[in-house]
Amino acid sequence: MSRIQVCRIPAQQHAVYSALAMAASSTDNRRWLKRARSHARRLRAERVDWATAFALQIEASIAHLSGQPMRCREGLQAAAALLEQVNMHFYAAAIRWRLGELIGGEPGASLIARSDALYREQGVAAPARLVSMMTPGLAGSS
Repeated sequence: MSRIQVCRIPAQQHAVYSALAMAASSTDNRRWLKRARSHARRLRAERVDWATAFALQIEASIAHLSGQPMRCREGLQAAAALLEQVNMHFYAAAIRWRLGELIGGEPGASLIARSDALYREQGVAAPARLVSMMTPGLAGSS
């Protein structure tokens, strides 16, 4: 399975999501952030846009957990744009939701509402829970 790119990328993605969740809940998150950075590098090495988008999301999450809000916002914007480009709208919406929490105010509320509407149109009963699953390391952004 590790030879098949379409299997390898999600495996990397899910492994890094675990590392980001641990980093977010740990008092000493250096080990987990190091692991997340390693996965981000591997995703970038795949040289396909959807893997690069996940790497951007991961790097933005690392920035958030490292107290770099501007770098986080820029990374989330880039990740959402690239995910839209490759038609991964659910992931893009989750990232826009978190970006909305970070931005705040009316512009942020608008991003969250747009994401919420997309999920509800597709029958998602609890969009906030889906966003939490899809954006580890960014929970509590608001």
